[in-house]
Amino acid sequence: MKEYPNRRQNKSSKTNPEYLRYTGLGLQIIGVVLGMAIIGHWLDKRFENVIPGFTLSLSLLAVFAILYKLIKSANKK
Repeated sequence: MKEYPNRRQNKSSKTNPEYLRYTGLGLQIIGVVLGMAIIGHWLDKRFENVIPGFTLSLSLLAVFAILYKLIKSANKK
């Protein structure tokens, strides 16, 4: 590709725009929490728990893990 010295560079043509880091975050949160809830539900059925302890604890663990990852990645900048 030919370079033109008088031509302005388009800011959207960056190789790694900042907003792309967080575009998949919502789907990632939903996927991890849903996956842990499904595993917890399976464990609750397997051990015949009356109170869904595994489902609640694994879902909360997933939320805290995602928040930790988000805070850690936000502090890198």
